[in-house]
Amino acid sequence: MKKKPIVFLLIAGLFAASLYPLQTLQKRYSTAFEFEDLKYLPSGAFLKGAALSFDEVAADLLWIKTLGYFGAHAQGDRDYKWLYHLIDITTSLDPFYSDPYEFGGVVLGTELGDIDKSTEILKKGIANVPKNNKRYWYLPFFTAFNYMYYKGDNLTAARYLEIAARYPQSPPHLPLLVSRLYANTDSPGLALPFLEEMLVRADSPKIKRNLQTRINVIRVKQHILVLAAAAKQFKEHTGRNIISLDELVNSGIMTALPVEPFGGQYRLNKEGDIESSSKIESMELYHIKKSKTNKTKPLVFIEEPE
Repeated sequence: MKKKPIVFLLIAGLFAASLYPLQTLQKRYSTAFEFEDLKYLPSGAFLKGAALSFDEVAADLLWIKTLGYFGAHAQGDRDYKWLYHLIDITTSLDPFYSDPYEFGGVVLGTELGDIDKSTEILKKGIANVPKNNKRYWYLPFFTAFNYMYYKGDNLTAARYLEIAARYPQSPPHLPLLVSRLYANTDSPGLALPFLEEMLVRADSPKIKRNLQTRINVIRVKQHILVLAAAAKQFKEHTGRNIISLDELVNSGIMTALPVEPFGGQYRLNKEGDIESSSKIESMELYHIKKSKTNKTKPLVFIEEPE
């Protein structure tokens, strides 16, 4: 039993020796750093085995060093080449500690522009952090942001945001953002099972009202896609465009026109496109334009009306 303190001191000494160069920041206004070489820092798997029952303590020590490393470089050369390595080791030593995952997921994306490493750390957190952690929903939320904003993959983003929205600690408007993401895919109907489940679970009359509106908007989008496909089939058979939607029924392509959920009607506009007569708010996603410095600013979601 007396050997454990000795083992811990040896581990602490190993960290101190490996990470000492991280503390050498020159004068305040200088961007030059002393030589840093962390390639000999052991892997998380090795350290977890060597730390025995002190892995959480070792993770705390390394996490403090990681924050110091980031802070030093943030004030200087902004070169964070070892940041992912440090965060990966920290989260291997203590897989249940949520802060490094959240910090790494944000910083690796925004500061380093390494979206793949950011997403990798976030997914590692999703797999390891206990789901009863009050900030667990941040991990799938930031993962959704990476897929939507940086990769333009709204479908994958919607699936991760759907995970985040299922946790009671998450903001109540997240289901509405899920519906916006799904609405901007080729299969908007994928949002319906999720939104219908959230509608049943919702307590607030306002949220119920907004969810029902989103469900109806998704259904309108679905109906228009079905009608457009039928109109294309009509043209392939007859060689001409439809004059009215009734032709889709009269020709036998459709048995009946879908019922517009807002009480309106589907019709052809002046350009020959199919639309609803109801006034439906846009569910498009908007981004703030990049600044002249080419720094990407955060996504802006349309606010819900009071």
